[in-house]
Amino acid sequence: MQIIILKTSKNECILFAHFKLHTIVVNEGQIVKRGQILEQCGNSGNSLEPHLHFHIQNVKDNNVATGAKC
Repeated sequence: MQIIILKTSKNECILFAHFKLHTIVVNEGQIVKRGQILEQCGNSGNSLEPHLHFHIQNVKDNNVATGAKC
């Protein structure tokens, strides 16, 4: 599965997943800006059709069910 995890200035972790294989255009440690392209939409991983998985939380372990308040 193609994933990108961004860390915000508020120490929140934002996970984007299920992108098209081999289309990541950002590098680890790179600062990204609003509107910047990260990857192309796809259906990598356990996915039946192209879509974006967007997940935000305030703990780094993305297996923890508690997260940032909306």
